[in-house]
Amino acid sequence: CTDPGVLPRRHVQQVLRIEGDIQAAIGYECPRAPPGEPAPVLSAEQRRLGYKWCETCLVVRPPRATHCADCNSCVLRYDHHCPFVGNCVGQRNYLFFSAFLGSVSCLGFVVVGEIAFWMMNDFTEASTSHGQHQEPVDNLWVLVAAAVIGIPAGILGVVVLGFFLYHFCLALQGRTTKEAWTG
Repeated sequence: CTDPGVLPRRHVQQVLRIEGDIQAAIGYECPRAPPGEPAPVLSAEQRRLGYKWCETCLVVRPPRATHCADCNSCVLRYDHHCPFVGNCVGQRNYLFFSAFLGSVSCLGFVVVGEIAFWMMNDFTEASTSHGQHQEPVDNLWVLVAAAVIGIPAGILGVVVLGFFLYHFCLALQGRTTKEAWTG
């Protein structure tokens, strides 16, 4: 799995002494909670820009970052949690996820194409054998095997191609799946 852009928790930042690096990379200074208060007070400007306090990670999340309940981490430019790859899709691995979708859809179409090519070639050879005894693919088990492999591969190719095109359109618009679904 690739890193989707996990924002380190407050205690990790403090232990590794990377609070300054995180602040420089994200572009904000994380406010401190007043003594006795559970969360820091965000400025009106920070709230207007979309910064939020994460109660779980104890960090200020930048705009478009979300806490993923499945990974239990705040993810920068959170898109969604994908159960098929077992990881969040976010700022740092969105390109890899899109490449995964493209390659899986290509795989489905290549499998269907190869099965069709094999069957067409076998039928053509059987009909042009000129007296030589060659059986076409008329064995029931071969046709069943081709259907058992080819039909799910074709469905997989079409469905995953739909996901790939959906994410391609979202990327062109500069939106995430979460933003598209929640507004």
